[in-house]
Amino acid sequence: MLEHNDPLFKKWLDNMDDAQIKSALNFLKKNAPDVQVEVSGQIDEKRLKTFQELGVKCISSSVMVTKSRWIDMAMNLEPSDFHPEEHEHNH
Repeated sequence: MLEHNDPLFKKWLDNMDDAQIKSALNFLKKNAPDVQVEVSGQIDEKRLKTFQELGVKCISSSVMVTKSRWIDMAMNLEPSDFHPEEHEHNH
């Protein structure tokens, strides 16, 4: 188990409003100042300035997954469909 002073130990603050994040950061600064903090959930451009002011160094966002347009694509190849010797080039 990682101790709170282990450099790999990170506290994850997820889906909190700005006041909750500020309170959690103040608590951690006093009680575990070496803990790395990652903030996630409801991250948008408007909140980035607030996070910077609060001293947040790490954020994560699922926007690339939740707001992306998805495409369903498959490549079903049979072993006999690919013949490497046809793709070799003699130089």
